[in-house]
Amino acid sequence: MNEYIRIARAKAATGLGWPERLVGGLLAAVILVIALAFGVLILGVVAAGALVLAVRVWWWRRRLRQSDSQKPVVIQGEYRVIESRRVDNK
Repeated sequence: MNEYIRIARAKAATGLGWPERLVGGLLAAVILVIALAFGVLILGVVAAGALVLAVRVWWWRRRLRQSDSQKPVVIQGEYRVIESRRVDNK
């Protein structure tokens, strides 16, 4: 039983061979490129959303400024003063 443990330890201590390191390096590079692509995609979506929101807010403010300067609001009406006598019983 001790012999098996020593053999397993001796084999594990040698490390990875060059094929395993090559595949691991390629896999790491592919994962890095995919993560970068998703990051750029997410950044583009967020930037487009921010641009749409900024244009919408600009349009609202522009429309509000135009409505204030071009169309003054005048409310016309009639009123009548009604006098009533109030009796306070204190």
